[in-house]
Amino acid sequence: MTSKQPNSSEQQAYRERLFRLSKPTIRKAEPGDEVWIRVNQKVLGIEMADEDFKTLMQNTFSQYDEVLIIEDTNHRFGTEFGPIGIIAAITKGSVYEPHAEWFAWASPRNILRGMVAYLQKSRYRPLGVLIVHCLSDSVVFFRRLKSYVPLNYVGKIPDGDPAGRGADYIFYQRCRT
Repeated sequence: MTSKQPNSSEQQAYRERLFRLSKPTIRKAEPGDEVWIRVNQKVLGIEMADEDFKTLMQNTFSQYDEVLIIEDTNHRFGTEFGPIGIIAAITKGSVYEPHAEWFAWASPRNILRGMVAYLQKSRYRPLGVLIVHCLSDSVVFFRRLKSYVPLNYVGKIPDGDPAGRGADYIFYQRCRT
């Protein structure tokens, strides 16, 4: 079930419409950004001691080569930009694998805008190939991204998720080398 990849001018028109009023910003995570993850946990009702949280953040962030914060307009921040998600990436040679987590207050439109901005920015970085892994509940979203950026479907690995959550769907995007 593959659909035709839109040409680059069609993708550009979709992006211009999506970013008509503003565009999300992507920046490196700074000390103190953990507070947003802590706030997100409280919104989701996850309780954790402060020391356990600090240890978890240090262990988690140390596994990744790059940690980025995506900021966009959101009703929670009024007219200002605020964090809507975090992307942590692992680099394995010329393969770049980002892992995104969206905060509870990020709307579906925030998530779409943030991911399109991130993938578009990644195209022009010297990364080689960007690989995206997702579960079955996110496949429709990533197939929809093909309208905005050149993201290609590779295939499905049944029961391939390392955490045992089901099938692993793989997409890729070529970046500058």
